[in-house]
Amino acid sequence: MYIINSGAAFDLFYEEKNKKAYVDKSMLIETVFRYAMEVRKYICVTRPRRFGKTLAANMIAAFFDETTAEKSRLLFEGMEIGKLKPQQEKEWLESQDATLCWPQQGKHKVIRINMIEIIDDEVKSYKDFRNKLNRQMKEDLHIMYPSISLKNLSISEVLEQTGDRFVFVVDEWDAVFEAGFMREEDKQAYLLFLKNLLKDRRYVYFAYMTGILPIAKYTSGSPLNMFHEFSSFMDSTFYPYFGLSEKEIASLLQRKGFLKPTLPELSAWYDGYVRKDGLHVFNPASVARALGEGVCDDYWTGTGPMNEVKDIIQRNVLDLREDVLRMAGGEAL
Repeated sequence: MYIINSGAAFDLFYEEKNKKAYVDKSMLIETVFRYAMEVRKYICVTRPRRFGKTLAANMIAAFFDETTAEKSRLLFEGMEIGKLKPQQEKEWLESQDATLCWPQQGKHKVIRINMIEIIDDEVKSYKDFRNKLNRQMKEDLHIMYPSISLKNLSISEVLEQTGDRFVFVVDEWDAVFEAGFMREEDKQAYLLFLKNLLKDRRYVYFAYMTGILPIAKYTSGSPLNMFHEFSSFMDSTFYPYFGLSEKEIASLLQRKGFLKPTLPELSAWYDGYVRKDGLHVFNPASVARALGEGVCDDYWTGTGPMNEVKDIIQRNVLDLREDVLRMAGGEAL
């Protein structure tokens, strides 16, 4: 299986969870699920690179995936979200409340798509991209539903025929826009593909999507207007779950016995974001790398292109342009 009930999300999350510098953010699952059930089932969270979006996406997929139900139950019982289990299971028996998260653990078919994984060396055009994604999904569906003919049916039609409902986890949804082969008409075709796959489809139990920059950067809003979009640092619903606070890092250093770098050193290097509530946020990937190496360094800028930073500065988001230009001596970007 490639993207449907593949079990890959559990394996990837399990690997990250067992790293020494891991910080438990599992209550994100409860927040996402309750929001999806009570407000809007289409959720998109955008944030900077290397702030844990793939880790969070894999965690959500691993929690709900029916193919790894027993393994994930044992894993999540020992995490923060596991504290919900006794009360929510009791409430579920009494009320069958659909907004209770824990009773849904390991009960769903999950379609997890990381768009970066689709774009490999063999994908040289948007047509190649679509063909590969369609092929993977059709092969998975054929294994799950061997009686359904896939030759002349779209993915959406096949999913509608099953009557089953799916949790969609779409990670790095906007990665394809950065591919050199994408033309303007390809971008519009891709937006329509996502719209046709997800919007107003009865098989969508809920959809959780991540990206770097807001949906509005690529569209006026109509193709993907079913999504409620959140900035990881500006929207209080989700910002506690992205980045690391000074308190979380201090606890991590104490629990795991890290001696260096020290908290002041980490703060000087990686305390680079401020949430809407004024709390300072550290880059988690850089902190983890620094703790692993035993020394602080400029790890974040080496992980990918800085296009999103340039875009933020050019658009003068939060008056950053003037501050950055002043620090850079007035040199325009």
